[in-house]
Amino acid sequence: MIDIQLLRLHVENFRSLTDFTLDFNTGLTIIKGPNGAGKSSIFNAVYTCITGRQLNGRPASSAIQHGKDTAKIYLELSVNGQIYYVTRNIGKVSGLVIETEGNKTTGKQAKTILDELVPSDILKLYMLQDLNLTQLIAKFVDIDTFTKNVRDKIQETELQIQKENEQISLLENSIQQLDTNIEYYKAEINQTKSNIYSLTQQLDIVQSQIDGIDKEKLLQFRTEYQQKINNLDNELRQELSDKYSNQKLQIENEISKIQSELNRLLLQLDNTYNNFVSEKQSELTKLQSESQNITKEIKHYEQLLEQGKCFVCNREIKQDDIPHYQEILDNLNKQLKETNEKSENIKQQLTQFKQEYQNKKTELSDRANNKIKQLQEQLQELEIVKQDIVNKYSSPQIKEDIKQELLQKYQLSENELSIDLTLFDKVIDLKNRIAVLQENLKSLENKLKQLEDEKAKRILELSKAKTSSNIDKLQKQLELLQIWTDTRTLKKVLIKEVSKSINKLLEHQNLNKVQLVLDDKDNIVLMSSNSRGELIPIEDVSTGENVLARLQLYMALLELFASQSKLNTLFLDEVLDSLDDTNQQRVLIFLKELSQENNMGIYVITHRDNMEVPDYALNIEL
Repeated sequence: MIDIQLLRLHVENFRSLTDFTLDFNTGLTIIKGPNGAGKSSIFNAVYTCITGRQLNGRPASSAIQHGKDTAKIYLELSVNGQIYYVTRNIGKVSGLVIETEGNKTTGKQAKTILDELVPSDILKLYMLQDLNLTQLIAKFVDIDTFTKNVRDKIQETELQIQKENEQISLLENSIQQLDTNIEYYKAEINQTKSNIYSLTQQLDIVQSQIDGIDKEKLLQFRTEYQQKINNLDNELRQELSDKYSNQKLQIENEISKIQSELNRLLLQLDNTYNNFVSEKQSELTKLQSESQNITKEIKHYEQLLEQGKCFVCNREIKQDDIPHYQEILDNLNKQLKETNEKSENIKQQLTQFKQEYQNKKTELSDRANNKIKQLQEQLQELEIVKQDIVNKYSSPQIKEDIKQELLQKYQLSENELSIDLTLFDKVIDLKNRIAVLQENLKSLENKLKQLEDEKAKRILELSKAKTSSNIDKLQKQLELLQIWTDTRTLKKVLIKEVSKSINKLLEHQNLNKVQLVLDDKDNIVLMSSNSRGELIPIEDVSTGENVLARLQLYMALLELFASQSKLNTLFLDEVLDSLDDTNQQRVLIFLKELSQENNMGIYVITHRDNMEVPDYALNIEL
């Protein structure tokens, strides 16, 4: 519970209060004064200091006195025995400061502290401001917390159900997996038995084929027979080497030498021929060039003699020079003839040398080919010798004689020779494979027994788990809890119960008969009884009865909320002015008793002067 006590209030330049101080007392205090004197400003200053806004919801700055820049409210209060000094500056220099035990807090942090120390809805309640009863009572019963607790319990119950279901499901899955494994091992056992049977059948067949056969004798026969055949092959290779291979190699080498020598001579002949042709072609080219030059000069001199002019300067020649030019022309013709004769001579030499070259080349090739032909004939004769040697050692009769000799030596029959020696190895292999399968079969059968024993154990555990399971009980509990997750239903039930508690409190006030009820929309409404004892809406009664009924309700709410937050000061702003003298006096007596019983201060603002029984009176002047 939060116990709040207002100790002292000081106000400057706030609404009608220029410089006002109030020390809060216990007991009943009447505050009187003309309109605008600042009576209500006292309550408003307390509310504004704590919340930062006025009671009417307007900003605090609108309460600064006209012509002033700032207003200041200082409030000293105690919360659960801890003293707090609250200062709120309003205007140009605005801010909130809280001091306690030497510590100072400002700004948003100070506002947070005040909101926690003095909740605004509780403060409004103690100032008898209009409240939403449904929201206020819902907050009192803390439906959200209750709903959260219910949901937490639902989650806890669901987890318990899930845990037990998982345990049962785990056992069922385990049994299902064991069944799968059991079927697997049964199939493996059947397959293994089938494989053993199949291999045993194969073993019987193979065994019947080699029964009575002496493997060692048969192996010795084949070994010795193979050795003798190998010896024949060795003798064949030796005789071929002596009488065929070596001589063939010699002849082939001789042929290779002849071909190499022929190629060497032909290459030498080609080089000689090419060198001669190259030399003569060079001479011929030189002579042809000389012939062309001489021919060109001859043409020039013939033109000179024919035209009588110099072919260079176009000057006419003298008659005395003609014999000289004719002599030059004759000499040139003589040189041309000699040059042409030399060219023809060289061409004849080339033709003759080419013929000699071809004849020599043919002679060398024919001589070499004749020798090679003779050697190839010798190779053919050697091939005949080779075939005779091969036939000698490859005769079927020789092999047959060897076989018959060994059959007699080892006392074996022809039929026994056809036996496949791998059959003996196959028998051993089949026996080994059967032994491995039999060992596997034993292991599989042991594993199958273990799985079947484990399955029986798990079935017993599953039976015990289902017998001791609380799932049905938990499921019913879950269904009941889920009913309370409907916030509307829950709110209706809880508000109805709280309303009953408030109605009991109203009965003890002995003023008017009033009662809280729930309407069709689940809202709380205040009803009052008429002269016939019927409950009617509070809006339908007289003004005085309305005020009296609401006052009764607020008193009941204060008593109800005292278990959570309690303020030592109650403010009533002109609440009693609409009552007649009798009811006013009844209320004042009730309020005075209330202040004495709860050791609290009750401040009543009024315009009337005839109020009696107060403990204190405070006059506010303009």
